[in-house]
Amino acid sequence: MDRIILALIPSNGVSITVWLVLTAILAAMALIAIWARRPTAARTLAVLSLLLFSPIAGAAVWLCLGWPVPYVEGLTVKPGKHMILGVKALIGDGIYVLLDLGGEAPRYYKMPWNDRTAEQMQKALDERAAGGEGSTAGVEVKPFEFSWDTHPPQFWADPQPKVLPDKPHQEEPMHAPGQDI
Repeated sequence: MDRIILALIPSNGVSITVWLVLTAILAAMALIAIWARRPTAARTLAVLSLLLFSPIAGAAVWLCLGWPVPYVEGLTVKPGKHMILGVKALIGDGIYVLLDLGGEAPRYYKMPWNDRTAEQMQKALDERAAGGEGSTAGVEVKPFEFSWDTHPPQFWADPQPKVLPDKPHQEEPMHAPGQDI
């Protein structure tokens, strides 16, 4: 089963997401634990588990929906060179990129809009298109480092092999002056 059903739609048309159901179950368990005659530590643990696991459940459900993941080098994207399968740039909104991560299924990412990044990506895609069939374009992802200094992603297009091999270099025979061939 490739997809998980992520929304239950009751007859009134309001969608109840899986996150809401999970949070309601956790809240009910925390409520039961609070009113039970248990030590205060157990009640505190129930409330903390609600506060901790509700956002985790929301993030897990959000990642399963197929929406683009924020592009953060080294965190959401593994370090290394990845092939670009598709791009859609929406001016002022962001750059949506489908990356082939190697042995895994392709992932969908959203980069924040940046004119320089969009130009570099377009240049790499143009070089790929000029290279003909079998050309690839990619992005090099660096490992994550916590810094306020941001670096735009580095895009590239693979050079294509030559259609015909180079001719072997042959030296011309030397002739004496005045000698005709």
